[in-house]
Amino acid sequence: MRETRPAAPKQPSYKSAAEFTEVLRQTLEQARTEKPNDPELKTLQDEMNGFEAEGKFAESQAALRKWFMKRRV
Repeated sequence: MRETRPAAPKQPSYKSAAEFTEVLRQTLEQARTEKPNDPELKTLQDEMNGFEAEGKFAESQAALRKWFMKRRV
C-alpha cells in the first residue's frame, strides 16, 4: 500500500519581484516598529539606503532578502 505524505505548506505566490520586495519592506517596517533600537535593523536600513543611493537596487533587495530569510529560520 502506498503511503501518502502531508502536502507541503503553500508558499505565498507573488505576481512580480516588485510585489515580493514590497512585502519584505513592509515586514522590515513592522520589525522596526516593534524594535526601534535594534542595531541589526538599523544596520540593514543603512546598508539598503547606501546601495539605493548608488543606484544598486539589486544589492539592496538582496540584503533585504538575506535579512528576511535569516529572520524566518
